[in-house]
Amino acid sequence: MIPEPTTIPITLLLASADPSSGFALFNSYAFLLVFLPLTILGHRLALRFAGGRAAVAVLVLASLTFYGSWTPTGQWSPNFLIGLLASMAFNFTLGRALAARAHKDRARALLALGVAVTLAHLGWFKYVTFIHQLISVPIVHHFEMLPQFRENQHNRAWKPSSMDLSIGLTLLSFGLFKKVIIADEMAALATPIFNQAESGAEPYTPVAWTGALAYTFQIYFDFSAYSDMATGVARLFGIKLPTNFFSPYNARSIVDFWRRWHITLSRFLRDYLYIPLGGNRKGPARRYVNLAITMLLGGLWHGAAWTFVFWGALHGLYLCINHAWSALAKKWTERPGAKANPSRFGSALYTAACWGVTMLAVVVAWVFFRAPTFEGARAMLQSMFAFNLFNDADIDWTLPTDPRTTGITLAAGVLISLAPPNGLQLLGRFNPTIDWSQRANQRPWCKWSPDWFWAILAALLFAISFLHLSRPSEFIYWQF
Repeated sequence: MIPEPTTIPITLLLASADPSSGFALFNSYAFLLVFLPLTILGHRLALRFAGGRAAVAVLVLASLTFYGSWTPTGQWSPNFLIGLLASMAFNFTLGRALAARAHKDRARALLALGVAVTLAHLGWFKYVTFIHQLISVPIVHHFEMLPQFRENQHNRAWKPSSMDLSIGLTLLSFGLFKKVIIADEMAALATPIFNQAESGAEPYTPVAWTGALAYTFQIYFDFSAYSDMATGVARLFGIKLPTNFFSPYNARSIVDFWRRWHITLSRFLRDYLYIPLGGNRKGPARRYVNLAITMLLGGLWHGAAWTFVFWGALHGLYLCINHAWSALAKKWTERPGAKANPSRFGSALYTAACWGVTMLAVVVAWVFFRAPTFEGARAMLQSMFAFNLFNDADIDWTLPTDPRTTGITLAAGVLISLAPPNGLQLLGRFNPTIDWSQRANQRPWCKWSPDWFWAILAALLFAISFLHLSRPSEFIYWQF
């Protein structure tokens, strides 16, 4: 049966669009000063005078208004809204028909029709028209969200608590700072270097590595920021989202990386592609084929370009190698006479090596994710691994900033992404996400409290970020 459509305010809380389209980005004056405050005000007024059902209706109306603003000019238009409503109505009607059908053959035919039409609709808007695009949102299940709305709309006394507001504003401030101050600073390093490679000028080895690492941190902080802001905005309305990003650069394997990076996408690919393909139930060979297919389609989901497909294929290969190595390690430790935990598989040196290999694999794959063409990716990787350290007429030696500033920027990226607890860990004892109980064993050395210190810090981060909103900015995951 097709899942019940989640039509309530997910688009308001989690969407973005063309940077020219007014309030359609979280890091915009229009969203922060106009759209979000007005929506919060309307939501609160509806709660006070009409109850939870009216408050949910306000969010639905705001969501539709938000979606209708996704045009190249930023002016509201009903065109895409009509398409969205038609898709919702079609799938809801089909879902009701599936629920009423007892004959399996007819039910399968209806399901196939629904999937085909929905994919065609998605393909048209994502790759043909190419005008508006959904940002890569936390992909939520209906059973995670609808109970929250159902409970709230029937509860006349429902309202976001002061704790909800504190957590929401804190996460929004953290995310805005990571996006505007850190991710955009990394973009200023990465973009010129990738542009050089794309134009045919091969950067020398340190410059190429600077570009690759800068983009590695840019996309980290961009997506981390977006996830924090999405979770924070949702919490302002008393809604919890699932965890979507959890310090992925601390991963010690590619499998662990995908348990931390875009967690809800990994879950979606597992539940709706990998498991239906057979998962690991049909032997190791079939498992590796299923992994490869799943990641190929995951790459295609990010964009209709061969570089994205190759990025997905690389991660599919990584996952196959990871699982094969794990199986080999298990056999090694379980062989007759072997120690329970041989030092080679449990030492700090081995752990560090695992982290280093994982990060190297991730950085190499990001080059294909970032480069518009294979030629640009080839130029970057050739420079990264050819050790061009000496002057050459065909090699570009220039850095976008002076070496000292570049070094400080990259060092800050390493420190912030690896050392401290992430935002969700800081707020962990207050259950910041709907599935936080699965990560309750994470105990950071620093903990957030709803007190003046954290309020001032959040306000300071927000103010610094707000003053820099006018700088050029690119939201990577807007593309997808």
